[in-house]
Amino acid sequence: MSIKFKKSTGGELKFAGKADSTGTVHFPAGTKQQKWTDTIKILSPGLMIGYRERPGEKYPTTAQRELLLNAASSAREIMRTAVREMDRVVFFRRPEGQAFTNIMNYHFGLATGRSPGLPATNVVDKSFSLGDLGKTDRRWALNKIRQGMLSISFHLNTGMYLIDIDNSRRTLKSGVAGTPGANEEGYATWADFGGFDKGALSAWRNGEIHVAFEMMHSGGYSAEHVARVIIHEAAHKYLGVTDKLYCWQGGYDALPFTDCIDNADSYAWAALSLNMGFLLRGIDSHDNKAYPGNIA
Repeated sequence: MSIKFKKSTGGELKFAGKADSTGTVHFPAGTKQQKWTDTIKILSPGLMIGYRERPGEKYPTTAQRELLLNAASSAREIMRTAVREMDRVVFFRRPEGQAFTNIMNYHFGLATGRSPGLPATNVVDKSFSLGDLGKTDRRWALNKIRQGMLSISFHLNTGMYLIDIDNSRRTLKSGVAGTPGANEEGYATWADFGGFDKGALSAWRNGEIHVAFEMMHSGGYSAEHVARVIIHEAAHKYLGVTDKLYCWQGGYDALPFTDCIDNADSYAWAALSLNMGFLLRGIDSHDNKAYPGNIA
């Protein structure tokens, strides 16, 4: 089933987007943005995609659509598993286990010495005490992570709308003139309006999830690593978190908890790791492969 919508014209652009020091484009309230896509297609009850038709071509191809369907299914399952693992430790107070500890220490800065001052105490599997209520201890930090994972999981499991980046052809990005990078995997434009880019209203104010339909398929991405891109962009949209560092960049393994909790790749790679049951680390700028390792 395809639903077409009319492409906006330049005359309908009420406000120009303004880029901040990081290159992120922000729009004030009431912004009318130009659109690159002209077609919406429902691929399954849980997945709808937006893209620009290519006259004379079947686009997205059958193989690209299959990858998106499999990736959406993987993203939903990965997030359900991640939330179950967080619940197991935070709610049911089961022992973390070495794999869980490795994942939290690496992706969320909870290793000894990485986050001085916060959490205030960082004891693994600390026994419950009424005196700990309200304290910023390790379990408090894990619950903060759990809340983020739960929000991402809820939104992805109640339906996804993915828009094509269209790397090789797009001339409009975030509603204004611009082109994506040749290897850009995904993005979600921040609203940055009245603080609504974060918190409960972030999904309403922030832009939709964009992913590279063609580039990731031709680049040999697995369904799980397209799912990783979806989860990363969902963290931007639904949590309003930033990009402190990508998993493959130097210094990622030294980020403190306060940065990790505000870092989209921390959620994405931690979720993949929890789903696999051991620590995964990105090893290149495309992040279409993973390195399994046990790092305390």
